[in-house]
Amino acid sequence: MHFSEGVRGRRRFPLRIIILLSALFFVPCAWTIESLKLDLGRLVGPDWAFDGVTLVLRLSARSGLAATITVREGRLPAPIGDIKGLSLHCPSFTWKHDEIHCSNGKASLRHGLLDQPEFGLALHYAKDTEKARLALTGLHLLGGFADLNLTLDAGSWRIRFDLNHLNIERAAPWLPMPEEWSIGGKLSTKGEASGSGTDSVSVQASGVVSRLGLQNTAGTVATEGLNAPFNLLLAGESGRYQGQAEVELNAGAAYVDPVYIELAAAPLRVAAHFDFGANDFQLTSIDAKQAGILSVGGNADLALSPGFAIRSAKLQANIENLTPVGSTFINPWLVAGPFEGATWQGRVQLHLDMQGDEGHFNADVRQLGLRDARDHLRLEGMDGQIRWNLDGSPARSWLFWKELGVYGLVFGGARLDLEAGKQFARLLRPAEFALFDGALRVNDLQWEDGDQAGPTVVVDGVIRPVSLERITEALGVTRFGGTLSAVIPNVRLQNRLFTVNGALLLSAFGGDVVIRGLKVDKLLGPLPVLEADVELKNLDLEALTRTFSFGKITGRIAGFARGLRLEAWLPVAFDARLATPEDDDSRHRISQRAVDTLTNVGGSGVAGALSRTYLSFFEDFAYDRIGLSCRLRKGICEMGGVLPADNGGYYIVKGGGLPRIDIIGFNRRVDWDVFLTQLRSAATAGSPDIR
Repeated sequence: MHFSEGVRGRRRFPLRIIILLSALFFVPCAWTIESLKLDLGRLVGPDWAFDGVTLVLRLSARSGLAATITVREGRLPAPIGDIKGLSLHCPSFTWKHDEIHCSNGKASLRHGLLDQPEFGLALHYAKDTEKARLALTGLHLLGGFADLNLTLDAGSWRIRFDLNHLNIERAAPWLPMPEEWSIGGKLSTKGEASGSGTDSVSVQASGVVSRLGLQNTAGTVATEGLNAPFNLLLAGESGRYQGQAEVELNAGAAYVDPVYIELAAAPLRVAAHFDFGANDFQLTSIDAKQAGILSVGGNADLALSPGFAIRSAKLQANIENLTPVGSTFINPWLVAGPFEGATWQGRVQLHLDMQGDEGHFNADVRQLGLRDARDHLRLEGMDGQIRWNLDGSPARSWLFWKELGVYGLVFGGARLDLEAGKQFARLLRPAEFALFDGALRVNDLQWEDGDQAGPTVVVDGVIRPVSLERITEALGVTRFGGTLSAVIPNVRLQNRLFTVNGALLLSAFGGDVVIRGLKVDKLLGPLPVLEADVELKNLDLEALTRTFSFGKITGRIAGFARGLRLEAWLPVAFDARLATPEDDDSRHRISQRAVDTLTNVGGSGVAGALSRTYLSFFEDFAYDRIGLSCRLRKGICEMGGVLPADNGGYYIVKGGGLPRIDIIGFNRRVDWDVFLTQLRSAATAGSPDIR
């Protein structure tokens, strides 16, 4: 026998179902009722709605009562949303003593979260205790599998979940993610969530996120193949929650512009305890570790409303091995700079303590070492304490190192005592650095942040006499003899522009060198540009020529190089002149080697009636004046000497006394590169054989 009862709306339909079911079970009948179908129409709740609801009950002598509920379409709370084709079938359905049982049930649902519509179902409900249990098993969910168990008990609820290999990318539309972010990977997790009413909740879960890929459209953040086992505990009520979380990143790679880190070799473990509400987030503690490399701990109190603010924070970081930390976290910021590819060593301890806008930052450095790939900078054995007050008030620090190398120059151990505050830092007392057999004394050192103009460094000091031979050898340039001493007045570095405000005074080759208007643009870049005016006063020619294997010349020389411009440390323009000073009364002699060098440069020649055979009898010759000038422009040197000579020539050496010799140049325009090649060849050639 078949009955059909249509029920529209939601008013009093439970009562109708109860009456009909009571009739089915308890009313004596002269006929057998095989099935009962109830069309319940639309059912509506506070945040859900079902349309086209039908209940079918079937009774057989062998299998008992079976029940099937179908829903044409409906709406459930997020993240489920709209559903279609819901079917719940219980082949063994009992309703006895106000208890409903459904075991070994089957369900079907068409939804974007499900790969297959079918899954297992079990249900138990006891009216007197108001306790209900619902089990959903074998869910083909988001490319993986899931089992869910829900328990309702007198106003409380609990759900146990077992999720395996869920595709995170497919879940993205249901996740609260900005549009410019994409995510992928797999999630497996097991745990439970419980609560009472709407305010009390607790969550416990453990699992693993594997092959996690996260990326933004700007390309500034990306992960690849991350593997992250995790544990999570969360509990709270009335909008206030406490929790703890643990996660380990033990595979894959992450990129946060410009830092790239591979985690397989050095897993990162993070544990945190926290407390939060709608308006604030308190990080009770955080502990992050990379074994043998670094550890970080601390806490923070953050305001979330009406705006984000750090109310207080404490942070301690212990960098046990600076080598991997430097290569991973520091070097990416140095790419394309002078210290690209630097290697690091040492230990560093960092401490931050802040309350609002006040607080301090400390860094303790032990045995810090640094060497850049080009060996332009080398630092060994640096210890120090760096202090910084967050309100900008002055704080004192100190640094000490055993050795400092800059572009081949090796400075000995030194200590710097510093004071720094908002937009400034300065040297508290003079410091002296050993430099080979001399020293560099820094009387004043200041740093200022000029906002729009950029930071500025100002140095004032003195170079105590140091071997020029050792300096030039270290710099990899032509080796000079003699000593170097200098006064360094108000040297300034701003926006990679190095300037000397005043005259730079150097003592070398028994005379003085005065450099005015010195500036170097892009000092630490690959193509620096130097400009200066140089004046040479009373240099000893014997010391100078001996330095360059030029051949021996005695006497004094003076001159200038005005408008000097070097690009990448190579001369491109200047107006230079070197000549015997008018008041020079020293002995003037020039060796055969020097004569040969000069006659092989720039098309010069020996003048006068003496034959080469006659000249070969003398080791050196007398001269009255010696000199050479060059105006360099666009790779061409316009040559000149101390006096004009016949036939458009110019005297490089004007003879005087016995034996006398004149050297005359004839080429007025000489290719600069050719000139340098001839000069190097002549200076490095062996002693000439004059016949």
